[in-house]
Amino acid sequence: MKILSVVAAVPPYRGGLAHAAYREACSVAHHPSVERYTLLTMGPHGEDQALTSTLQQVVIKPLWRNGLAGSILRRIGREIKQHDIIYLHYPFFGTNEVVAFFALLYKKPLIIRYHMDAHDPGWRRVLYWPYQKIWLPFFLKAADKVIFSSFEYAASSVAASFFKKHRNLCAEIPFGVDTQFFSPGAPDPALIARYHLRPDARRILFVGGLDRAHYFKGVSVLLDAFTTWQRRQKELWELVIVGDGDCKEIYERYAQKNGILKAVHFLGRVPDEDLPGLYRSATFFTLPSLDSSEAFGIVLVESLSCGTPVIASNLPGVSSIIHKTDGGAMAAPGNVSDIQKAWEMVNERLRRETSWRTAFQKKTVHCFDERKNSETLLHTYVTEGFVSST
Repeated sequence: MKILSVVAAVPPYRGGLAHAAYREACSVAHHPSVERYTLLTMGPHGEDQALTSTLQQVVIKPLWRNGLAGSILRRIGREIKQHDIIYLHYPFFGTNEVVAFFALLYKKPLIIRYHMDAHDPGWRRVLYWPYQKIWLPFFLKAADKVIFSSFEYAASSVAASFFKKHRNLCAEIPFGVDTQFFSPGAPDPALIARYHLRPDARRILFVGGLDRAHYFKGVSVLLDAFTTWQRRQKELWELVIVGDGDCKEIYERYAQKNGILKAVHFLGRVPDEDLPGLYRSATFFTLPSLDSSEAFGIVLVESLSCGTPVIASNLPGVSSIIHKTDGGAMAAPGNVSDIQKAWEMVNERLRRETSWRTAFQKKTVHCFDERKNSETLLHTYVTEGFVSST
């Protein structure tokens, strides 16, 4: 089969949607039934390239660009015509409609991967509301299948009405990770030294974008929670923040204002091969997201797969990961006190239950291995009659 995956961005852009789409493409493209898998993305930079023998990237050059949205795609029609299945990662404003139009025109199966609701703290939220309330239901109805990372999120999302009325068109397939790459192990002293971390410290880890597009990650709330936490603890604690973006310096100044800059390590972007070691070096991981822009949290799965427990905001979709793995605790979004209580709970459980790490790590592998989830996705294509099983 030939699959065209249309996505707003792929690495090196750091974001959950881009990362999830790229990892899913790498996993699915290696399946024997896939003849060609094309990642169709956009941007003024980058060129078409073959990533593997079956996976290729096509970069389209929009005539207009606003953030990660393009309105006119020069090659979209031709690419859709040449593929068997069209797999659209929503949201991709300015492109969603173009893809749906050409899929209908060429009678190609359209599968929409609904990543998250679209929010914006700025002026664009005025445009998002009518789009999501009026146009989005019609757009989703054009799909042959709509895939959510969890039905829990679907039922509370902007697409909830569509989900309830058209449950037969929906499927639940969570995002997965390479559980062989993200695997348990002892902390690496060399890695800890390379990033100038304290070998005798207990550690809270955060991984995420520090740009304005990822305002919802709640980094300021995390810094507030850590400020009083580390002052109350008898043990030495440090906060490690992995990620980069145009808000990084703002967060650094905020940490300095709170008097905790010496205990907070802003590592910026790190090589992918260092991520498992950083997860293993942490006492626990925290994702203090603020709203439903956070629909899943692939970094939570990466941490759990490495045997490191997590604290996350009690948001639909995000909480499903903790429910399935029993690998951590939840806190009310934006609630500093709740985050600290969750840290205390997880810290105590680590001391009390020596087998807890092994238990939740095994559940994570069972529920969120990317190879298993890719098989589920391909099986959906076949059972729905989008392509032949041969």
